[in-house]
Amino acid sequence: MCDRISTYKRICLFLIIALILCTLTACKGGAMMTDKTGRIRLESGLFILENSKIRVSIDRSAGFIGSIENLITGMDFKKEETGAWPFSIRFGENDQKCSITKNTTSEVKQYKMWADETTSYLDLYYDDIKLDWNGGSTGIKAVSHFEIGADKEYIMTSVTFDLGSASGDISSVTFFEGG
Repeated sequence: MCDRISTYKRICLFLIIALILCTLTACKGGAMMTDKTGRIRLESGLFILENSKIRVSIDRSAGFIGSIENLITGMDFKKEETGAWPFSIRFGENDQKCSITKNTTSEVKQYKMWADETTSYLDLYYDDIKLDWNGGSTGIKAVSHFEIGADKEYIMTSVTFDLGSASGDISSVTFFEGG
């Protein structure tokens, strides 16, 4: 009897470990993860913010907004490869540009998805916003914040900067530049 129970426990433990490993591997490989409402999901390297009226895709690694589609009209309001979306900044004495673009060297290091009854939220965390011209460090940390409501035809976005170890000041911030 003890041998059967011990064997049963080993099999259950093995199945639990296998399930955990498969889940972790699937998530790393681009499987779908979602907030509790389903309005924000991570799928194949893209964050998708979506309700019945709008769909927005955001690149997981850079935080670049690739498309904004009105689901009622079918119109796409953004050229996929262009512009500084969601933001660009001017930085330092020489007013150097730092942008979140399709080819940015700034990387999203962490993200957080959550929701309440009416709104879903996504925060993207950058440890170091990079200069456009050479990919050099600025020391600026940033959090890019997105919200999508259950029945809204738009998303809301904001950005918070931490200049703690920055080598200069921000002279301007531009949202949705070009594209």
